[in-house]
Amino acid sequence: MLTTDEMIVLSIASNDVPMMPIGHWKEVCESLVKKGLLLGKKSPQDPEGSHNLYITLAGRKALREKTDEPYRRMLQTAGKVQQAQRKCIENSGKVVELLVEMAKLTGEVMGDSHEVALDRWLGSIKSAALKRLRDDDQGISVSRTTGGQLQAPDGS
Repeated sequence: MLTTDEMIVLSIASNDVPMMPIGHWKEVCESLVKKGLLLGKKSPQDPEGSHNLYITLAGRKALREKTDEPYRRMLQTAGKVQQAQRKCIENSGKVVELLVEMAKLTGEVMGDSHEVALDRWLGSIKSAALKRLRDDDQGISVSRTTGGQLQAPDGS
């Protein structure tokens, strides 16, 4: 018998989306690999094949066998997870481009290596993001254009 979380992972993977065993999904993915329902594919970026897990034929069969109402609700949840994953991947590319530009600009002006400049910005960005999340959790409204703007990290 498969858990709801296992069905969610299989549903997402059935759309040829590789699953990464991280966070909440780590144990779920590992369980599915042991059951032969997910399989890692080796690549230059993942030589062990442990981070990009794909659904197997047995996984597709197990997924097809679930047709009850809880399964339909689970598919809706899986769709939401997939949408969030796509948006995060899309946004992460934009973030990388901005971080590269920031590190280059700061490195050139301050004489630091790009790595040092990037490390400084990452610390400042993380602090600002955590503050924004805490403010949001407490219902504190901060203008996205005037308030809570990021300060340049020390040394830059």
